[in-house]
Amino acid sequence: VVPGDTSEDGRAAAAQEALRQVAVKATGRRAAAQDPALAGVYAEARRYAQTFQPVGGGFVAVGFDADAVE
Repeated sequence: VVPGDTSEDGRAAAAQEALRQVAVKATGRRAAAQDPALAGVYAEARRYAQTFQPVGGGFVAVGFDADAVE
């Protein structure tokens, strides 16, 4: 769950932020969110996202394709 909305621009930004959170959780390293080696992956985050559900208060839940993220 990240700040954002379900507009097209909002989805792109939400997917990037959510994928950064996934990388931190997967690696156990906070620095993974800003790792230059992952910049290309973050730039293409929208292609890994499958669902965007508004959860209120200006937040959206982003669901990813686990196989693609792997």
